[in-house]
Amino acid sequence: MNERGVNERGVIERGAGGRPDGDRALPIVLAVDVEPDPRVFRGLAPEPSAGFEALVELLPGLRDRIADVAGAEPRFTWTLRMDPQMAQAYGSTSWIASRYESELAGFVADGDELGLHTHTWRWNGERWVGDNADEAWLEHCFGTALESYRSTFGRPARANRNGDRFTTNAVVAQLSAAGVRVDLTVEPGLPAARSMAPGEPTTGLLPSTEGAPTYAYHPHPDDFCRPYVGASRDGLLMVPLTPGVIVGTTGGQSHGTYETLVTWMNPLRFERLLRRRLGSPELTHLAFAVRSDSAGRSSTWDAVETNLLTVARLAKGQWLTASEAGDQLRHRRAVEPVALDASAWAGGRDDPGHRERIDARGGADHDRIAWCEGETEVACPVCEVTGAGDAVARTLPVEGASLLAGRCRSCASIAIAGVAEPPAESGVPAGDRDPYVDDYVEYHAAIEVLAALVARAGERPGARVLEIGCGYGFGLDVGRVLWGWQPVGVDPGRMAARGSAELGFPLVPAAFDGQLDLGPALFDVVVASEVIEHVADPRLFLRDVSDRMHRDAVLVLCTPDASAIDPTRSPAEAIAVIGAGEHVFLFSASALDRLLHDAGFGAVRVERNGAGLWALACPTPGGLDGCPPAGAPDLTRVAGYCAQRRESAPVRSALRVGMAARVARYALVAGDLPAAVAAADPLRVAIDERYGVDLGRVTEPFSEEEVHAMPVVVADALFTLATLDLLHHDDPALAATRFGLAAEIAAAEAARNRNAALRTLQVRALAHEAVALARSNPPAAAGAVQRARDAAELAPGLVDVDVLFGRVFTDLVASGSYDAATAVGPFLAPLDERLAGEADDFDLRRTALDVLFSAAMLAYQRGDLVSALAGFRQCAIVAGPYAESGDGHAAHLADVAGAHAQMAGQHLMIAGAP
Repeated sequence: MNERGVNERGVIERGAGGRPDGDRALPIVLAVDVEPDPRVFRGLAPEPSAGFEALVELLPGLRDRIADVAGAEPRFTWTLRMDPQMAQAYGSTSWIASRYESELAGFVADGDELGLHTHTWRWNGERWVGDNADEAWLEHCFGTALESYRSTFGRPARANRNGDRFTTNAVVAQLSAAGVRVDLTVEPGLPAARSMAPGEPTTGLLPSTEGAPTYAYHPHPDDFCRPYVGASRDGLLMVPLTPGVIVGTTGGQSHGTYETLVTWMNPLRFERLLRRRLGSPELTHLAFAVRSDSAGRSSTWDAVETNLLTVARLAKGQWLTASEAGDQLRHRRAVEPVALDASAWAGGRDDPGHRERIDARGGADHDRIAWCEGETEVACPVCEVTGAGDAVARTLPVEGASLLAGRCRSCASIAIAGVAEPPAESGVPAGDRDPYVDDYVEYHAAIEVLAALVARAGERPGARVLEIGCGYGFGLDVGRVLWGWQPVGVDPGRMAARGSAELGFPLVPAAFDGQLDLGPALFDVVVASEVIEHVADPRLFLRDVSDRMHRDAVLVLCTPDASAIDPTRSPAEAIAVIGAGEHVFLFSASALDRLLHDAGFGAVRVERNGAGLWALACPTPGGLDGCPPAGAPDLTRVAGYCAQRRESAPVRSALRVGMAARVARYALVAGDLPAAVAAADPLRVAIDERYGVDLGRVTEPFSEEEVHAMPVVVADALFTLATLDLLHHDDPALAATRFGLAAEIAAAEAARNRNAALRTLQVRALAHEAVALARSNPPAAAGAVQRARDAAELAPGLVDVDVLFGRVFTDLVASGSYDAATAVGPFLAPLDERLAGEADDFDLRRTALDVLFSAAMLAYQRGDLVSALAGFRQCAIVAGPYAESGDGHAAHLADVAGAHAQMAGQHLMIAGAP
């Protein structure tokens, strides 16, 4: 024992002041694989180890930050390469241990542990091959590494992690015989594979670990993935790396698959999966690994550090060496099962979600934002000062960057700190099969909103119109088609280039500034949608805009509203307003009004529109008199524009598909059922032409592969057709199938792309599936309601499902499906409470009154006359005032509920109840 308490194993001994015996804190293990930077050596010459050297410099800061969050100094496990490849390329198996002797000694002095990390690379005379098939070579590789460790450090290796997750029963037996006590190789749930990366030269296979437990276990001699009940407690212990559970759906039911929580994963995805993992009742530990070369790449290391701090923040466990964790895990009792509902999982005992009873709702979108208090520096371009402001919110890291929103104390606008550089567009496809542009054209472009925005300037037939940041150009095109505008777009992006080519409007492919050559003529209308929040100097930007306008011209501008960054608003909405790293400044309504006046606009009108601000401005004081007031978009007129574009767009183009989908959708939303029915066939044809999917024949669930391959426009089209099945064709069974398919596709896309519209589509489809099932398969309705409620909790505030759930409940009661209605009941929100605050919402009012009556009727049919009497009376009382104000439905319900209350009372008297 030395003066710092380091024993002969390189582990700090803990006495009375250390970890108490029997401590139940969760063990957390981090293994750092210390090896040269390249995964595959290029030849026999030594490869650089710059990553490890960078890690040595970065480690103290990481250790301190984890300690600050976890409340105790973390201890790590360093696994060293000491195999035949090191001997052949570096001249000695112990090269790493010798070359970095002082650094490794410092780690040990800090309480860390040194272990072993062995690869099976073999030189064939021309290149290195991962030789996993030759048993004699495997025995030689691991034997060489084990002996090198023993001779270098004077003791056997106690901790081990094999390279490339490779191991066999024979290797496990060899490690155990050599004195290894903890192995960190197993990554549960992974199928057999040829290699870790495509194209790497290998023999044999990396073995399947699909049946391996996620908890610590002693391996069976015949199958290292199977626990061995008869093993000695002091024998080799497998401590698997921690996997997350990926939630998917097939046939409308949830299922799970494993994915190792690699430390360089996107931080948002890592946190979502970690939260779900922490909900497992079989959790015994957390274990992670990182390659030493990760520190040599700043973007990778940022993700690693962010994810490790996330572990410290969420897990609140003890960061131990592998040997320390093994000692704890050997003497722990089995984890007690937790009674979590596994009904949402369809896969059975071999499905990790079902087997581990993991909560499928873990990792909600609202966990991506943290509301803050305290002070931060804010540079406000409106007030033209930099000073103390209020920290409002911090987003969880997006691609390694955390974004902090700070509010100006003077004008209530918000500055965003941690803004990322816009992504480079070099090398991005510019043709007609660019997935990013395709998705926008087919689904994400809210043409009805763009049309409503540009309409605020007034129709102005023949006007010369400039749109700054025009994107694909739908706003300009609507004005040209409907009002004969002469459009000019300014935008440097690839989406604008493609829109200009496909819609045929003039484009200046550059960023807007005062020096940009747009010709001598001034403009009658200037549109700047979602632009000013990206601008470093918004005051100068607005002055440059004013210089391009006639004195009676109108500027139409929209931008996110700073007031949406508030804990009372939807978290998904707040995250969208903050942006993914490109928004610089968010204006309050008063600040935007002030800035427009300061820039020389004599007439200014700023209005709130959802989570955004819409502004109209004119250089002349009376210049806005001809601008129409805000209103809902004219969907019939917008659908007419889309129909024109559908017919003129090339066959099999994204434009044709997107316009066909919108014509049908807008008709449905406008309540024009005949127009929606007429639009269904062109929609099916457009989808079939472009994607080879005949939606007219889609009556069965897609395979999982098909779901992940489908573009989101197919989900949108399925939702539209399912709505027609329900409302026009009276086929609720087919509607349920199509709604379920739409939800699966939207969910798969939402997992890849955190977009509020995708989550909204998923939740709406699931809720409507429940409505359709209530009319076609009542016993299945409760499961659909639960899936919709779970999905809605991933992004709270986006979709109001309460009214739809109320309809499911009332339909079930009306059809006599009382068991199914009873199962749905727990998912109903207290609609009567919402009724008190939102009495003007007719749809809500009608549904709430129906739910009150149906709940009383259910109690009556179940023989609970006391509850029935109280429920009927409540319904009659609540409906009364609405009946007096002329609500015919409320009047009818008040009469019926009153009559049923009398009937329930009579039955109670007959039964002799008090």
